[in-house]
Amino acid sequence: MKQLNDFKDSLGIFWDIFLLFAGAAVPGMFSRSSRWLKNRIIRFRLRNTVDMEHLNILKICSANPKYEYRDINTRVDDKELYIGFPEEFIARVKETDPDFHIHSDCSFDGSPDFQDIVDRTEIGELKELIAKHRALVADNFVQRANGCLFNRPKFGIYDIRFDARKGHAETPAVKIEFFKTDYFTHRVFRSIYNELKAADHPIAKLTPDNLNEGLQKYNAFTTSLGINAFVMANAKGGESVIFSKRSVHAAYAENRLKYNSTVMEGVSLTDCDTPNNVSLEQAVYRALMEELGLTRDLLSKYNTKINYCDFFLEKNYFEIGLTASVTMNSVFEETIRDLPAQDRELEIHKLHPVRKTKKALEKFIHKENIYPQGVFTLKMIMAREMIFLNLRK
Repeated sequence: MKQLNDFKDSLGIFWDIFLLFAGAAVPGMFSRSSRWLKNRIIRFRLRNTVDMEHLNILKICSANPKYEYRDINTRVDDKELYIGFPEEFIARVKETDPDFHIHSDCSFDGSPDFQDIVDRTEIGELKELIAKHRALVADNFVQRANGCLFNRPKFGIYDIRFDARKGHAETPAVKIEFFKTDYFTHRVFRSIYNELKAADHPIAKLTPDNLNEGLQKYNAFTTSLGINAFVMANAKGGESVIFSKRSVHAAYAENRLKYNSTVMEGVSLTDCDTPNNVSLEQAVYRALMEELGLTRDLLSKYNTKINYCDFFLEKNYFEIGLTASVTMNSVFEETIRDLPAQDRELEIHKLHPVRKTKKALEKFIHKENIYPQGVFTLKMIMAREMIFLNLRK
């Protein structure tokens, strides 16, 4: 002990400087080690998707723990895909919706016969299927049935690449090329897909091994990018995850009054921040505003953080989705629950907070009827919170 004291005395002020730096460095080293271990655990859990097979969802790529805004590069390509609305029904849909968009048949290569898509997909009967389902879906729009109310411009995904890596965490740098289409075309291809799926066509049987190839081969069917976001806020029972029970006006009858993520919104042309760039951030803000009534000022007031986490393919409808979390420093009952919103009545039946614990969330998802993509989104974003949910009952 005397030797140590003599050594300290010989160093003088330098000993104090050493202690100062050591005191600062050790917590920093512990913090970095803790973050490294947490990210390793999350990465392992994100790769383990064994209990999600029944959801019929394929993960395209995941960030660990989240995508930075610069990690997702979007570009609007010059490609367009439109299935023309039958002329004999145009006057009738215009009566109820004067702004109903009308286009002529147009394939990716600019031709009106869709032969390029026939060649790419190897679906020999595609032209006949387009004719058949064009008429079926048009009748839904005329009758204003099955969620077919308006025809507006929207984006489809022509190409999504996720093999580039960046940074020490090896976060996939995602590149997305969008094409222009409309809601009528989207519903026609969705209707065609349902028939192909029922016939056990290869398009409905993609696996992780051929997912990349399949997304390129069948890109005429990826006519949307859906944002699936859960809002997290304080509630009467404590910190909670907010579920939405979807409206009786849901686009697909089988999904009416099912629970889902808080908001679910497709990216549209209104989400461009420049003519050739789609802002996913703007899409989330729009969804929160239109479905929940949350303005940017309110989101800023409650120190809201938005994280983008995973891209996935929902094989029940062949739709590409993006999971996101929206964390608000607010109380659900005082801020979110009763806000007036433009599309709330059309989209949401009610909002339901569930305490953000493994026990409460598992009890809820095992008991209630929930969209597959809602369950997938919940599991993936909760993993970032170190809450690892078991989806099997």
